Amino acid sequence: MRNARDRDAQHPVGNRGAESRVAEAMRAEDNADASAKAQRALDLAASIATRGKKLDAALLLLAQEAEGFEEDLAELNMSGFTHPSLANFKAIVERPFFAALMIQPSGKRKGNGQPADGTLKLRHLPPGERMTFSEIAEGYALAIRRSASVALGDKAEAA
Repeated sequence: MRNARDRDAQHPVGNRGAESRVAEAMRAEDNADASAKAQRALDLAASIATRGKKLDAALLLLAQEAEGFEEDLAELNMSGFTHPSLANFKAIVERPFFAALMIQPSGKRKGNGQPADGTLKLRHLPPGERMTFSEIAEGYALAIRRSASVALGDKAEAA
């Protein structure tokens, strides 16, 4: 060990040159890593911007369909069919939102095996209150078909 120290002491320039090359190599590696991270950040920025546009489009479509649903129910109610009512729809319309946003749609799970909370979770609904728009609409359609069948005298369809 003493011989190595003596040698380094005798050739300090050679030792500093090696240290300089090592430091330069480390800087180059850090720069390459930083560049790769910056490029990935640019890719993610593009993905985030695209997802924002898709979320806005999905919300617009949701709002347009809800408006159409409301118009259909209002027309139905004005024509004398009182069930399902627009008031009932407005009373339960939040349930599909809360139910859909409660858990991760990808099926991700927590460490304890339970479903992971959804990114946009607003409120937890007990199982008996969870419903989808399809379930609401199918229930309403069934009630309308039954009422219309009775009005038309079709007893088989009304059952």
